[in-house]
Amino acid sequence: HYCILIFKENMPFTPFHILAGVPVKSTLNNKFSWTVFVLANVLIDTEGAYYLFTTGVVAHKLFHTWVAATIIAILCAIFGKYLCEYGLRIWNNFILNEKYVPSLKWMRSSSKITKTSAWLSAFIGAYTHILLDSFVALDMKPYFPFSDGNHLLGLISLQNIQYLCIGLFLFGVIIYIFKK
Repeated sequence: HYCILIFKENMPFTPFHILAGVPVKSTLNNKFSWTVFVLANVLIDTEGAYYLFTTGVVAHKLFHTWVAATIIAILCAIFGKYLCEYGLRIWNNFILNEKYVPSLKWMRSSSKITKTSAWLSAFIGAYTHILLDSFVALDMKPYFPFSDGNHLLGLISLQNIQYLCIGLFLFGVIIYIFKK
């Protein structure tokens, strides 16, 4: 129960963050890589998971700053592009193999990620992560090392951040349906 309490009170953990990327993917399609976007979000939250497993408390320290998010975005744009392309090939050729699962053919996606989409997706992923967590993470200092302040803390509640992410997801699904 303690672990659930930590997640409920401290942050809109990664699944909510990645929902917020759906309208961008639906709108920009080939100019945006949802997998690189997700990778940036997951890498930032590895810090919280590390502290949860080592101390029992989620902490938002270095990775949850604009400086570290920028470094993570750069790494995701450069290396994540290739990692995500590899993952998409596995997704398409093995998991969604038409020979074995023809009904899921519609879920296949291009395994080619352009450099532009990798950079755009990595930075949108990293920066939206910092922005969303800045509203609710009590221990976050997004401007470190330049400032210890967090002027966004408390402006939007955790529940409303979660509603916002779910709303963005639904909006993205509507865009996707209308574009098809």
